[in-house]
Amino acid sequence: MGADRIEGARTGKRRIMIIEDDPDMIELLSLIVRRGGYEPVAALGGQEGVRRLKEVGADLVLLDLMMGDMSGWLVLQTVKGDEALQHIPVLIVSAKHQMEDPGQAEAYAHLFEGYLVKPFVVQDLLSQIMEALA
Repeated sequence: MGADRIEGARTGKRRIMIIEDDPDMIELLSLIVRRGGYEPVAALGGQEGVRRLKEVGADLVLLDLMMGDMSGWLVLQTVKGDEALQHIPVLIVSAKHQMEDPGQAEAYAHLFEGYLVKPFVVQDLLSQIMEALA
């Protein structure tokens, strides 16, 4: 059992995995998540996010779409295609106001629980987290 798993079990807080390639946004999201009463776990980029998710798990994922090493869409497909991870709800937090291909929206809509556009209202993020974890 990894140190992150032990910490989450010890605190009893719901764990939120933040998969993002911008360190400043990771810091901001971690602060919001912590103040909301959750335990943030950060991963810098998609590849690290998938690896850490397999290692330490999470109760919910906050996922950026536009990342350099691995797109958020590929992360989403990987998570939802993995039997051990597919139950984890995913909220997309992206600067993209809409999907470039309308067909893409239909193809992926069943894979995530919410979509927030950056910049977002903090209370909207916390509300979507609470709803996804309910």
